[in-house]
Amino acid sequence: MTPGPLTPPRTHPLAAPQFSGGRRNCSPAQKYLTMAILQTSSSPLSAGETARQGPPPQTPAGIGPRRAATFLLLLALIAAAFHGAIHATVALALRDQVYSFILLVPALCLFVGFLDRNRIFRRAGASTLVAGILAGVAAAVFGVAHLPGEQAGPAVSLMFSMLSMVVFIAAAFALCFGAPSLRAALFPLGLALFVAPWPRQYMIKPIEVIRQGSTGIAVLFFHLASVPVFREGYVLSLPRLSIRVAEECSGIHSSLALFIGSLLFGHMFLKAGWKKLLVVLAVFPIISLTNGFRIFAISMLSMYVNPAFMHGKLHRDGGFIFFTLALAILLVMIRLLRSIQPAKGPASS
Repeated sequence: MTPGPLTPPRTHPLAAPQFSGGRRNCSPAQKYLTMAILQTSSSPLSAGETARQGPPPQTPAGIGPRRAATFLLLLALIAAAFHGAIHATVALALRDQVYSFILLVPALCLFVGFLDRNRIFRRAGASTLVAGILAGVAAAVFGVAHLPGEQAGPAVSLMFSMLSMVVFIAAAFALCFGAPSLRAALFPLGLALFVAPWPRQYMIKPIEVIRQGSTGIAVLFFHLASVPVFREGYVLSLPRLSIRVAEECSGIHSSLALFIGSLLFGHMFLKAGWKKLLVVLAVFPIISLTNGFRIFAISMLSMYVNPAFMHGKLHRDGGFIFFTLALAILLVMIRLLRSIQPAKGPASS
């Protein structure tokens, strides 16, 4: 039998081209389809997947050199306008230990602003309306600081002058970077309000609260140690000595420093508003606890070790030790609050 003509094997229209004798046995249509398949398979995402992912994220606008230069120029003009109040505040902080924390406030504001810089300057713009409103408020506060006559004393005038300066800085910030950036920077700008020194008469009530709490805690420690104590106001009568809890023992300096620290740590480590509020409200009880323990410890050392402890270095310069103890208690509290997770709702079927 004579063999019939050979018929080429059937191939799938999308199969790879076959080679025979160094020549391609494929039609132009097969060649085109094969190249299209190879190009599509080399792409990591199909067209549908790319469409589902949406456009690539946009890069934040950022600060911009012109905005930064304008803000720094306005900052220099504000500092020049308030140079007298700034000089008086720095001199007060260097002279009076109660106000020494003011020297650290600008550095804390810059530190928080640096940590939050991406969130603050994500949508930098300009807001003349908000800047104008804040400038008006700052001018009104400045007017209160310079009331004619004796209506505002020097301490009150200095406080309102520094508050006015901070509001002017907020107005300059809104003018250069816009309302969204201003809202994002409310915490560091609000922290800057602590550069305004409160007059002594405004601290009387907080000092009395801390003195009362510290004295009560000290009496509690004496009772726990089975040491007889008789309290009459701020005077404690003990078996071998009598002590009076003075205003200096209230620890108002430590209280202010710990209060600012509670705001800072709450902003950095806590998200829920109730947790931040709880940390701030715990400052005065913690200070009363550590001050009461300080009174108890120094009194016990004076009675049973050496009477010189009552007027020694631990009494005069030991505040830092007990402030560190208060700070440790505050940090432990923040750690416990961070471990509390919000309750999850029931899973939907």
